Amino acid sequence: MNRFIHHKTYWWLLALTSLVYLAYMFLDVMEVDAAQYASMSFQMMQSGEFLEVTCRGEDYLDKPPLLFWLSSISMWLLGPNNFAYKLPSILALFLAIYSVYKIAQHYYSERGALFSAIILATSVCFFKMALDVRTDNLLIGFSTFAVWQMVRFIQRPNGYSASLAGIGIGLAMLAKGPLGLIFPLLSIVPQIIYTRNWKVILNTKWLFALPVVAVLLLPMCIGLYNQHGSHGLFFFFWEQSFGRITGDNAFVKQQSSNHSDPFFLVHTFFWAFLPWTAAFIGAFIMRSKELVGNKFRANKKMPEVLGWCGYLLPTIALSQSKFQLDHYIFIAAPMAAVLTGGFIDGLNVKLAKRWTIGQDIFSITLLAFISFVAL
Repeated sequence: MNRFIHHKTYWWLLALTSLVYLAYMFLDVMEVDAAQYASMSFQMMQSGEFLEVTCRGEDYLDKPPLLFWLSSISMWLLGPNNFAYKLPSILALFLAIYSVYKIAQHYYSERGALFSAIILATSVCFFKMALDVRTDNLLIGFSTFAVWQMVRFIQRPNGYSASLAGIGIGLAMLAKGPLGLIFPLLSIVPQIIYTRNWKVILNTKWLFALPVVAVLLLPMCIGLYNQHGSHGLFFFFWEQSFGRITGDNAFVKQQSSNHSDPFFLVHTFFWAFLPWTAAFIGAFIMRSKELVGNKFRANKKMPEVLGWCGYLLPTIALSQSKFQLDHYIFIAAPMAAVLTGGFIDGLNVKLAKRWTIGQDIFSITLLAFISFVAL
């Protein structure tokens, strides 16, 4: 890891990045989705009807209600303005950054953990989510928090960590449906298999998470049933997410399929993870070679596989969707940051210096190009 860089430098970088996020909170919300969600949150604040979601006076059945709940409460406390609407979603991004730091801390050095957090915080996709607030912010924040708590559970099984993992999963599902459960499992299950930690799978303390998830989902389920009947529940648990793969989703049926490029999300992630793309590609290739060479057996050099799987498996799963947008793949950024931060942490000082110089040149060139285009 870059041992020639002072420890405080990382904290200063995170602080400066936080100031950029803060500035974004005062900008006007962007069309189309963010503006619609802000309007719906404002309507919910005015009506006080939290169990029934409407858009322009009509019943609304698309995104789960967590964004509207949190933003409407924030508007009630701080007034109907851009800052209030964005505040819960920006806080969710900070939760994801801190969770990545804690996840990496379990497997790498302190600086490796800090570097993972910096990579995530300064990636293009996180700046984009801070600027254009959607439901993905909450999904990424709470699902990454759930992974952190499950990593803690693996290290020391207890009901407390299981319950916190349940809170993360429940809130992630309230933000984006069943994907809030699937994405954390795509990271943590391979990690358990990789370390051959079969006892933790059978540990009954996992059950502490189930009632927590059920209690969190109950108000939404009541609202869906009252407003849309059984179809509302079916839509949430199946059609809204899995229907995009099977073609049952009504929105997908109305749109022309853009699934002609099977690698759309792969090359999309390359620009979304800038300026760390080169480091990520190197980390992914090296980790792939090491895993194959060691026959997917854990060792001290490779203490985790959740970063590798947390990028690869969601990318494969999301690529099956018959309709794709760039922000779909942003969910892979937190685990990609863990993978990349761990890779850099393992470099010796000489290689780390060379990489840092190359990264600085690349970042300055990219910034100059963006500034030129923006003029």
